[in-house]
This record gives sequence, structure tokens and C-alpha cells, in this order.
Amino acid sequence: MALKRFLSVRLLLALALAAGLIGAVACGGASDEPAASSGDGGAASTAPTAMPEATGEAMMAESSGGHVNLLVTNIGNGKFDPFLTEGEDLKFQRIFQVAMVGGGGGSELTPAVAKEWSVSEDGLTWTFTVNDGTIMAHDGSVITRDDVFFNLDSRMGEEAASLLAAAYYEPRDVAFAERVDQVLKGPGDDQVQVVFNTVRLDFAFNWSENAQGADAMIVPEAAMRARTGATGFEGYEDDPIGIGSMMVNMDETIHEQRYSFEKFDDFFWTTTNGYSEDRSVTFDTLTMELVPEPAARLAALRSGDAQLIEANINMIGDIEGIDGAGIAWQKESSYNWVVYVDCWDESLWCFPVEARQAAEYAINKDEIANGLYTPESVNMDSWSHVTPNSLGWGENLRPRPYDVAKAKELLMSIGYGGADGSDGTDANGEQISFKVYTWEAGDLPLLPDLAQLYKDFWDELGWDVEVVVGDAAATRQQWNNREFPGDVLVRTNEARFDGTSITQGGYLNPAIAWRAVDNYENEPWASTTTPIVEQGLSDLNPATRAASYNEMYDYLQDQTYWGDGFNTNVPWGLGSDVASYEPWSLVPYVTAIWTLKLK
Repeated sequence: MALKRFLSVRLLLALALAAGLIGAVACGGASDEPAASSGDGGAASTAPTAMPEATGEAMMAESSGGHVNLLVTNIGNGKFDPFLTEGEDLKFQRIFQVAMVGGGGGSELTPAVAKEWSVSEDGLTWTFTVNDGTIMAHDGSVITRDDVFFNLDSRMGEEAASLLAAAYYEPRDVAFAERVDQVLKGPGDDQVQVVFNTVRLDFAFNWSENAQGADAMIVPEAAMRARTGATGFEGYEDDPIGIGSMMVNMDETIHEQRYSFEKFDDFFWTTTNGYSEDRSVTFDTLTMELVPEPAARLAALRSGDAQLIEANINMIGDIEGIDGAGIAWQKESSYNWVVYVDCWDESLWCFPVEARQAAEYAINKDEIANGLYTPESVNMDSWSHVTPNSLGWGENLRPRPYDVAKAKELLMSIGYGGADGSDGTDANGEQISFKVYTWEAGDLPLLPDLAQLYKDFWDELGWDVEVVVGDAAATRQQWNNREFPGDVLVRTNEARFDGTSITQGGYLNPAIAWRAVDNYENEPWASTTTPIVEQGLSDLNPATRAASYNEMYDYLQDQTYWGDGFNTNVPWGLGSDVASYEPWSLVPYVTAIWTLKLK
């Protein structure tokens, strides 16, 4: 069985290479797309395998002006209203918007719309001081403290509740508001406050440019009010106003297909205005187009029709074969999220923790990294969202070893698997059956093949497993609608330095649709998982916070509502007319677009 599974990995790899050769014939190009010990809690960390930021002839003299055509694999729902977006919409949101707090990748936070921020000693009240009156929006208005208050209040305050009642928001949009008591103006004329009912030390991070969603983008209140529709701000989708380095050109924009932008000459983020660097773009226009097919993106890069393309590990050889092209690596950009869905239900096969642990021991992660992928493109030293350079990582969070005997031993300890743990039955003698849901992902190729490998590994336990490959948006919606109880979701998700938000949402918020446990106030979690998560998230001491998170994550990994995974280094393809591009690490999607320089 082990040999058969090993060959299946090699076969998949061979098929991928063969597909690449076919693409080369048909399209003129090739294929598709410092470590801490467990004792110190991950206070120090090491980066993944070192890789150059750019290769080939890409690093050359720069010029100003010109046009950039940026090709991406997908977006979310394509909304302009930041609060209605999905994660992938950051790809275009970051072009024309700016978050309340600036960023620089990883854990680095910088002044932006907010020039200062602080949290109270009890960790409940955040105060932000706004660069009041110095930031011009694309419609010529000037951003003030009141605009920032509007953004906060309409997303987690009293106005958010009104927009939910009017059906502009869905309940899942404002689930975070459950943790907010008040959004206030003051105490100073240029300040706003957010008062939580639970410790939220990550709030500045989540409202920064390092965050995994567009919630933090600041829009002018007057522009939104002027675009009010039947239930909310529907008119904003046809005439968006931002404060970023580029403006949306709606004449050339087709929703969910092409987004067109023009340089905004009055962008605030310059050294003249007191910032440490100038984040103005040096080109005049940019078009972001959705091109799902890898061969088409490669062809555009080869012909000079594209300057920057979203790539993946299967495209590296093709890009390197294009004269003058190069590669910029975005390290720890995403991770492989394995979700055992709704396993809080006692009637499901996966309710016993031993069943979930057995599922993890039955997966040969090294075989995946070295057979389906490569060590340069994926790093296996992760548990869920906790990657080597994120807060709380440590050696103790490495994936569990491949051990089928251990898996069977765990199953037999709860009466599963018959006499030797391999007949695929539960404690009632019934066949264990479930589906693995996944989709084609732009940042990680072969995700359906990965899901198939999980099935192959679980076959050895006698489980009846079916792989279902669907549309990303539709599958996410079904998951949020609780349509996958007892199934497994294999997907990519955005990497992050601070995992407070996803941890609190998964383990302490019953209003979150994708939560890991049903209701943290009920047993069996109230006396087990809940106090451990609450204690970990409430550590206010910067000197001990990483160790507290590591201890919390160590427990959650053992609980296995979320499985072991790996993080992904994402390559961007640079055209022959690009001098350089420097994407941020540990932040997903399009980042730091001002660092893209044309020759």
C-alpha cells in the first residue's frame, strides 16, 4: 500500500510535467501554472529557504511613466466597498485604497491615515490619532477624524447594526462587531476610540496594510453618503472613491474582469509630507485583468503585453525561459488550511479528538512536499496559520510525523477500525464516509491533486472518501452556510503575522460561520479549550506574548479541528520591461505596488 501511494505521488508529478510539455507545444511556452525551541515559545524564528527577490535581467535601471498590465488568476466577489469584499479582492483594493494603519510586511506597522495608536492597560480600548486634514481623497475632499469614525462605526458600531437591519450587510459581515462595545469620537479632536468587551491586542494589526482583508481601507464619508442606495451604499460600486496612489478609471473597468487605474498626483504618502518613504507609483496607468489560464498569462508576459503576472511554482521554468523576464518571490504568502468541519457534533465520525489526530498521522507530509511540490515552494513547518515567522511559532508546532500504526492505534482506542484499526468503521460498526472539498487555487497549483492524495492516505484506514472540486466562491459560501458537517475542507488561506483574529473567531465567537467549535461557553469547550484560548489571547506583556501564543497553539494543534499544513512561497513573473518589484513577506496578494519599477 505504501509503495502504491508513493507511485501515485510520482504519477501526479509526471502528469503535471507532461501537461507542461503539451502547453509548450501548443502555446509556445511550458506548463501551468531562526527557529525557536518549544521551551521559549517561538520568540525567535527563522525564515523559509532563502530565495532571491528577483532573477534574470529584471534588476536594471528604472524609469517613470508608462503602463503596467497586471494579470491575476482570480479575485473574490469584485466589490469596491471594502467591507463587502472577500480576501482576494485585496488584489485590486490595495491599488486605490490605503488602510488606517500602514504596514511593511510581517509585523511592521507604520503611520498612515492614523499617525499614532495605543491600547489601554487592560487591552480593551484602542485610541487612534488621525492625520487630520492632510490626506486628500480622489474626489478632492480631505480626510478628517470624522471620516475615520464613519469607517469604524459603519463596520462595527451602531451604523453597522443599522446596515445589517437594512440587509446591506449579511450577519457574517458584522460578526466581529459582537466583540465591540462602542466606537467613539475623542478624547482629542483628532482621535477615535474602539472599546472592546474582550482583549484585542491585534486590532491595530488587523486595521493595517498587513491584514488579510480590506476592512481597514479608509473611504471618505461624504463620498459614501452621496452614493447611498436602497439598503446601503450601492452607488459606490459604480463610482468608487479612495485615497490611494491610483484612482479607479470606471470607463475602462468591467466588474470581475478588468480593473483600470490612473496615477493620483496628490497622493499623501510622500517624504514631503513627513513619511519615511515615497509610496507614489512611478507609472501612469495600471490595468488588472483576470486571466485564470496559466498559459495565457505566460503568453502575455512573453509578448510584452503583461508586465507583472501572478504565477505559481509550476510556471517558474517557463518564466525563466523568457528573454529578460524575472521572478520576485513573496515569502510565506499563504498556507494550506485543512479544516475538519463542524466536528463539534457528537453524531459525526470526527467528534472524538482521536479520530482527527489519526487522520493527521495517516498523511505523509514529506511525500507531499517533495513529490507533489518542492521544498523551495512550500515549507512544511506550519500548523494551520502559524508559520515560521508568525507570532507564537516554535519547533513544537511542526507537523505530526507520518505514522499509520499510530493512526490505527488511536482509532482502536475509541472503538474505531475493527480489530486492527483499518476496516474503516466507527464505534457503531458503520462505515466512515465523508467528502473532501477543494478548488483550483491561484497561489497553490495542484490543490485538487493534494486533496486526492489525502484521500489516498486515508484509504489505508479503510475510510470511504470522495474528493469534490468546486468553484472557490460557491464552496466557501456552502461552508459558511454549514453544508459540510463531518467533511474536510482543503484550501489555501492568507498568511499573517498575528493570528489573534482567526483564533478568536474560530474558538471564541459563536457568530462566526467558519468557527472550529460550536459555542465556547458550552461544554465540552467551556472547561477545556475556552480557558486556554482566553488565557493565551489575554497576555498583554510583549515579553511573554509569543510564548503564551505558542502554548495556546500547541494545545489547539493537539485538538486538531484544524490540521497540519504548510506555507507557500508565491512567485510573481516580471516582464522584460520591469526593472524591479519587491513584494512583502507574510502578507498575501498584491503588495507594495509602488516598488514596481519599469525600465
